[in-house]
Amino acid sequence: MINIAFITDNNYVFPVKVAIKSIIANKNVDTQYNINIICVEMCDDSCRALKSLEKLGNEKVFINLIDKKNIFKDIKMPAYVTPSALFKFSLAEILDNIDKCLYIDGDTMIQKDLSEFYNIDIDSVYAGVIQDYHTIYYREMNKKLNLDGYFNSGVMLLNLKKMRKDGIAEKLMAQKKKEIETNTVVFMDQNALNVVFEENVKYLPIIYNYSTVYNIDETVICLPDDIRNNLQYYKDNAVIVHFAGGAKPWKILCLDKHFVSFWKYVDSNDFLQIMDAVCNTIQQEKVNSIYYFDGKINAMSDNISVLENKNFVLNGEIEILSREIEILNNEIEILKNRTLILENEISVLKENKKYPKWFCNLVCCFIVKKKDRHHFRNKYSR
Repeated sequence: MINIAFITDNNYVFPVKVAIKSIIANKNVDTQYNINIICVEMCDDSCRALKSLEKLGNEKVFINLIDKKNIFKDIKMPAYVTPSALFKFSLAEILDNIDKCLYIDGDTMIQKDLSEFYNIDIDSVYAGVIQDYHTIYYREMNKKLNLDGYFNSGVMLLNLKKMRKDGIAEKLMAQKKKEIETNTVVFMDQNALNVVFEENVKYLPIIYNYSTVYNIDETVICLPDDIRNNLQYYKDNAVIVHFAGGAKPWKILCLDKHFVSFWKYVDSNDFLQIMDAVCNTIQQEKVNSIYYFDGKINAMSDNISVLENKNFVLNGEIEILSREIEILNNEIEILKNRTLILENEISVLKENKKYPKWFCNLVCCFIVKKKDRHHFRNKYSR
């Protein structure tokens, strides 16, 4: 029996459903999964939606919902994070009848059976973990925390028995409170886990927690040579794909291999809700872009004023800056025109719940089954 743990609230039910469906779809026939879901103040509909996935496992998958109040909601945290993740600290106590489990974040996709991963020996350590190369080389978090290594807490093979024995839950919470009191909070749970676990972890291959941030050019150049030179292998053979960072499949439409594969596990009934979310994201990106361009124009105008006031020999610099401002102004006009079209489309969508043909055709690129594509076009195309 393979014990797995997820943590979710109402806001993350959709990706957790997809992660669980991907687990079931890619398991070996004889593999049994015991999936424990920590449900933080979840509504009944969300709980039923998760429990219903059990039937997909042909009596080889058991889903155990564990209801929890949000006991961490009074802890002051940055606005962009949710306290629900702090239940990772208490997994050993919550799952008190289990000695070993595989914790997986909800923004993941499982592509292979997890038996080989789960059976790795971690008897002498707190966890089997995967190096967070993005954080090490991009933010140098290990140096700030005075650690030799630094792991990503989105996928961890946990030795719950050893964690209980050593009172790890209390140590993790004490470390988190220290971060809050010293105003050094960066990640919700990850830094505390790295500090408390320290060297008592076993580093495992990157295929067990392949982050899609490694597909971004500016991240790739920060990777060590042995990882960068074999990145395509890791990408093609990833057991667990982690949609870390801000780019999530349900927030943007992207033709990256893993983002496309994600939609194989999405029910056709969920498409309308998700496409509305994509439209809203595009609209927000429009606002952010205009704000960014306006800021650049103001900064360049200030630079011109400073140069003129100081009577520098400009050698054409003012002319260059002026041309750049003109180009940016043109880009803003184009963006505003596109925005107007987009806002009109969104207005129609919200009124009619129907999409233009071009949008339906784009969405259908992500729908694997022909019958589902036909269903989506018939129901939502106008």
